[in-house]
Amino acid sequence: MVSRGEVALIIAATGLQAGLLLPEYFTSVVIMIILTTLIAPPLLKVLFNAHNQTAQKEGGQ
Repeated sequence: MVSRGEVALIIAATGLQAGLLLPEYFTSVVIMIILTTLIAPPLLKVLFNAHNQTAQKEGGQ
């Protein structure tokens, strides 16, 4: 997940330099990149654990 965040930061910076991303939106984009990079791994762990528990209750499908 961290490498995806790094790529997103590079793309955001490139968009800012090219004039495709307005400077007033850059901070919001960076904050969203950081949040999604930090939140995604624990969220995926919870979702996969819930799915595995459901599958075990239904007979191991």
